[in-house]
Amino acid sequence: MTITTNNRTYPIDTIGEIVTNQLRVSIEDGELYDSAVRCTKNAIDAAEDYTNRVICRSEVIVDGTVEPGRRVDLMIPCLRVDTIKVDDTEIDSSAYVVSSNVKTSSLEFLTTYTEGHPLSIEGTGGYEDGEIPGGIYQAVAIIASSFFERGAEAEMPNAAKSLLNPYRIYPYEL
Repeated sequence: MTITTNNRTYPIDTIGEIVTNQLRVSIEDGELYDSAVRCTKNAIDAAEDYTNRVICRSEVIVDGTVEPGRRVDLMIPCLRVDTIKVDDTEIDSSAYVVSSNVKTSSLEFLTTYTEGHPLSIEGTGGYEDGEIPGGIYQAVAIIASSFFERGAEAEMPNAAKSLLNPYRIYPYEL
């Protein structure tokens, strides 16, 4: 299964809060402020990679294969499902989506197919500005601080990993 994200939008207000409140850099600091913003965006990217979860608001496309005739718990980084296509034909998602959980980014998909079929799900993922869960927010602040202080050679601190562990999605399998 492949996951593609398009049109990523970073949570600008959240980035500004982290830069100003956590890194203690103001917009008047010029290049230093730009560097802090860049480090915070890199911290968000690192948190996304670690959790396998879309944090920045994005269009999400999941492509895979429906397993024959079985109920599927599909872990996808989606908040809203816009279309589901099987064999390039759009199907009524309300007839197949049994339940979805925004908090865990999970979608339960019920299929009655008797053989494997190509599946494509398009939706919207990520968080709106100001809606990022506290654990992710604090982890991003810690990672941004580490990147800002140590530069490119910085690794993700263990404290950030501990905060992000409850938000990890394993794996994106049908």
